[in-house]
Amino acid sequence: MIKISVVGLGQMGKNHLNNLLNIKNINLTNIYDKIKKKELEKKYNTK
Repeated sequence: MIKISVVGLGQMGKNHLNNLLNIKNINLTNIYDKIKKKELEKKYNTK
């Protein structure tokens, strides 16, 4: 299992993250974006 944490997430970063999440054994553990934190946590199901 590969765990990923993301700091900041622009439009290109969202595309990369969506592609990574389609790969098996990838687990998104945390997103830090001070402006859209709640929105991104809800979209990608993280806390």
